[in-house]
Amino acid sequence: DGAPGGVRAKVDKIKADGKDCDFNLLDGNMHKLFKLIYKYTDGNVNKKAKSLPIGKIVKGLLTSPDYSFKDFKAVMKNGYQGNKSLWRELVNCDLTDEFAAIKMPYAILQGSTDIITPTQTVIKTVAECGNKNVTVRVLENSGHMPSAAAMEETFNTLFNFIQ
Repeated sequence: DGAPGGVRAKVDKIKADGKDCDFNLLDGNMHKLFKLIYKYTDGNVNKKAKSLPIGKIVKGLLTSPDYSFKDFKAVMKNGYQGNKSLWRELVNCDLTDEFAAIKMPYAILQGSTDIITPTQTVIKTVAECGNKNVTVRVLENSGHMPSAAAMEETFNTLFNFIQ
């Protein structure tokens, strides 16, 4: 909402193009939208919170016997680029029916400022699935990528969940 007018116009144009446009336009629009989210919002990384020690995480991946450099390269390259079905699947994704069928406790930890997977959409989907096994917990001051505090809370939740 506080973005400069030119940014608002870019977002409005992306919305006007819609999700059923030509793939090349959709692909370009999604990349533009993510760049705008990263630059002007806390939707990916909450800039007010202490961030994760990414260097330590990368070092751990590179030195782990469980991963090879090829695995690391695949993560960095990310397989979504040029994947014509993935964007469409992501923008049309609705997991309500899948959540309704879950038969064991299932906890979703969601960043409060996440715009990439919008927090209100997650809350609404969990409510609409009508399954008491599925819960959502909103992690304050965390975007799509968890902050250091959110990651600690995630580990604590996971530890408590499996006990």
